Amino acid sequence: MRRRAAAFLVWASVVLAAALAALGYRWLERRGEFELRRVLVYGCRPADSAEVASAVEGCFGRSLGKIDPEQVAEALEGLRGFESAAVWRSWPDAICAEISIARPVLVLRSGSWASPVSDRGENLPASFLSDTLPVFDLQGMPDPSVLRSAVAWAARGGVPEDAAALTIQGDCISAFMEGHVLLLGAGDYEERLAVYRRVYGAGLIGTGWDVIDLRYEGQTVLRRSDQGVSS
Repeated sequence: MRRRAAAFLVWASVVLAAALAALGYRWLERRGEFELRRVLVYGCRPADSAEVASAVEGCFGRSLGKIDPEQVAEALEGLRGFESAAVWRSWPDAICAEISIARPVLVLRSGSWASPVSDRGENLPASFLSDTLPVFDLQGMPDPSVLRSAVAWAARGGVPEDAAALTIQGDCISAFMEGHVLLLGAGDYEERLAVYRRVYGAGLIGTGWDVIDLRYEGQTVLRRSDQGVSS
């Protein structure tokens, strides 16, 4: 009997403490003690802070206990340039967000318009522009599959730094190197560039042959620019 009475007293004390804690929480909540006043962001560049503010501004003034961290994370992940977000409460008046931003791998340019593109093929805000990214000039309407292959090529670091210019026209990527226009086609860019370097290094490309067509497997076709380029 004594053990049962002791267990009952312990149980009753726990229930009473929980009830008092709940009442205390509700009282403090009504006083606004747990209203969101701060958002602590990690992994975000200053240039992206306005994007974060737009996603969380509706949470300010709400009780921390009524804010769903997963919903806030989903809102952040829906922003351009944000790969993922983890959000948690920091009592009594803050939430924390750890953000992973997108990785830009190239820039698409057409006239005065330029857009950085992530390794997932997402067009990113201008704040992601960098002079270290390879720039591909668009000529006309590019083939979507070639755009995807260009992104994959840039993402694995295969775009040559010594290319003076890169162009996407239709279903072909061209590179201007060593005074030559290289027609690389729609894939296998590293292999085709390796073929060009071997042929050029061996002195097999004489003067006047300024268009090097590498689109055909096992062939290197030399053309003069005044001959035009066949597709």
